[in-house]
Amino acid sequence: EERKTCEHQPNSCLTMARWEDILAFAFKVKARVVFTLNYLGYTQHDTVDWDVVPIYRFLNYTASRHSQSDTVYGFELGNEPLHKGNKVQNMERYAKSHEILRNMIDTLWMHAPSSKPKLMGPATTGSSKAFSKALSAIGSFLDVATYHKYRLGDGEDTNLAKKAIDPSSFKRSDGFDDASFK
Repeated sequence: EERKTCEHQPNSCLTMARWEDILAFAFKVKARVVFTLNYLGYTQHDTVDWDVVPIYRFLNYTASRHSQSDTVYGFELGNEPLHKGNKVQNMERYAKSHEILRNMIDTLWMHAPSSKPKLMGPATTGSSKAFSKALSAIGSFLDVATYHKYRLGDGEDTNLAKKAIDPSSFKRSDGFDDASFK
């Protein structure tokens, strides 16, 4: 089954051999990995319930081989699922998927609680309102809340290198602060 998927989507396929290479490298250099699990692809862009089978297989494989290692720091469910074209429409379905993932991680790492990966999310960008809505729905299942902020834009700016070394580029106010969550 892995081979079939990889033949059809070679640029977006993670084989278990490649996963082992990544974890071996991370272990060697003493890095910890946060891995984003596909949400929208396994919900047909949020139109059906999350297909947990491939994710369960992946997590089970990882837990069976790496449950005594803390190399895998955590998992996120979906990359920027609330951002523009990726928008999660059904917050109830999204929350239920996090509950299922929380239970899978807890069960698969039951005998290795000190190395159990964190569940992180919502791994999104956008308004504080959207972030707050997502956090309200999934926060009880998370260990770590994550938010992606691109202070220097999307990487297309021709002055990106100059901005990256200019401390004032990181000091601008964008209205996303503690007051936004009250």
